[in-house]
Amino acid sequence: MKTLAIYTLSLLSLLTLVAPVSAQSVEDVVYDAFEAVLDRRPTRDELNYYADRTERERWSYSELKRELEYRHSGERSGQDRRDSRRHSSRDAYESRRWIEASFEEHLGRLPTRMEMDSYCDLCLDHGYNRTQLDRRIADDFRGRQREYYRDDASYDFDRYSGNEEVEWIIADIFRTELDQEVDETSLRKYRRLMLDDGWSERRVRKDILSSPELVRGRYEKYVVRAYEDLLDRTPSPRERDGYVQDMIRHRWDESKLRSMIKKSREYTYDRPRRLIETAYRETLLREPDADAYTLVREIVRRDWSLEDVNAHLRESHEYRTQTVGKMIDLAYAELLNRKPDPYGIQFYSQRVREGWSFEQIKKHIRSSDEYREKHGK
Repeated sequence: MKTLAIYTLSLLSLLTLVAPVSAQSVEDVVYDAFEAVLDRRPTRDELNYYADRTERERWSYSELKRELEYRHSGERSGQDRRDSRRHSSRDAYESRRWIEASFEEHLGRLPTRMEMDSYCDLCLDHGYNRTQLDRRIADDFRGRQREYYRDDASYDFDRYSGNEEVEWIIADIFRTELDQEVDETSLRKYRRLMLDDGWSERRVRKDILSSPELVRGRYEKYVVRAYEDLLDRTPSPRERDGYVQDMIRHRWDESKLRSMIKKSREYTYDRPRRLIETAYRETLLREPDADAYTLVREIVRRDWSLEDVNAHLRESHEYRTQTVGKMIDLAYAELLNRKPDPYGIQFYSQRVREGWSFEQIKKHIRSSDEYREKHGK
């Protein structure tokens, strides 16, 4: 009787393995087969794909397992996969970004899970840098290219370890590309696209940079910075908004924006004249004459700042022979109410040759005992 019972149980087990899977339990069987063969649960798309094929082709449990072994023969064991998930540092994030960018660049698609794991190993375990990885992927797929479609089971829509990784990537894009923190609405939107629709970081970055609402703040900063650097002032709201619209409409980057500002009348005519007038008053202590404005072309060509113009004037014959003495005389008359003595002339002439300005001479005189005695300080 014991032998008969064992024989009966074995026969029932064999019938279970070879019998077609019922419609009611098909999803459970797919889960069991994935756990047995790959030591993991299927993604949503894998579950739908294999459940449909199992039901349509009336696969048995054994046939389903053989199909998984064939389709995923190169996939790592469950322990290896768990080990790979321990790479939650920025190094692991960076490797994934490199791999996705290289696949989109060379193949026009994203990597599958198997491909992602394989190339991550090269970065994390074998020390591949971005250049080496890009060259390896290009060599491995030379002459091969095809698109992956939404219903393709080998396209992996569960590439990321979870919300934490995805949110870190989105926040990093906003900080590096827009110089701002991500808002909650954008975070929810791009988190859904990456986790549910399989968007890569590169695709998210491209979408963000093509959105006028998101990039407007960045473009405004570009305009303000360009005006302060090139025109020595802040733009009016009208000027700022006008250049922002041009950047969005014509897809200008910051370099193009600056080149357009440099073509404006203010940069090529008004600003140089203001610099000349200011520099003459500060350095030569007089108003500029007509000959002074011949510097306009030089200022534009060399992109000079006010300090550059001052340095140029300090090299002039007038500054060395006339202005230095005038600076000392004016400082003594204004602060000490007398003419400079020979020692003062020699001392301050030497300081001027070392680069002191008129204001520095006056600052030094204010710190003298004679100045404090005369002014009761």
